[in-house]
Amino acid sequence: MPDTTLQWLLEAQVAVDRAGQEKDSQDRFATLTVLDADLESFHVRAQAAKTAAEAMRARGWQTVAVPSKIVTGLDSLARNPMHRSRNSTLRDLDAHLQSLEKDLQRFWTALVNDRLGQLNEVLNLVQVLAAVPSLADVAGKIDSAASELQRSRRALPDERSAAVLEQIPAMQEQLRTRVPQSVLNFLLATTRVSADLDMLTTEVIDWLKANGISAQFRVVAQKRGAQRG
Repeated sequence: MPDTTLQWLLEAQVAVDRAGQEKDSQDRFATLTVLDADLESFHVRAQAAKTAAEAMRARGWQTVAVPSKIVTGLDSLARNPMHRSRNSTLRDLDAHLQSLEKDLQRFWTALVNDRLGQLNEVLNLVQVLAAVPSLADVAGKIDSAASELQRSRRALPDERSAAVLEQIPAMQEQLRTRVPQSVLNFLLATTRVSADLDMLTTEVIDWLKANGISAQFRVVAQKRGAQRG
């Protein structure tokens, strides 16, 4: 075989080997790039779940341990990103996070629904109370807090949303201390279609007049007697 032919074959073999190495390097780089993006996504989700769990712990949430299989798999990935268990570890981690996220969201939604249920009648009074100068601030806070909880109940809680949940009882207490019970009972009754006329006591009438909202109510005759509504 001529020397030139032998030389060409040797050069061709080196070129093929080099191309194979470059292809392997490219494949490895592509795999590592995808892995990096996946791990970053998992990190963001895990951090959000951790924040939610910490916010809910004081409200009865029980901590969920990460399965040892996932811990072992992540440890292997830390030592060797190309470890053969890479894909199964990521699938297990994704499934664990999905389960944790769903459980936290259900727990949070139940808390929010319970608190909004307690606020239901008061929320029907927000527009009336907002017209009273001495109550406009607390009425606005209650309305804003309820709206924020409505928006957040389908997501994982964070420190802010958990704080809003805890602030509502204090807002309700402010309302109770600023409005006589007879007046509050009358106003709440009007949100249920109408209030009995005997609820319109002198104390109630004086309070409505003093706070400039008496014109928002009127007496109407019904088949079962006159009522305030």
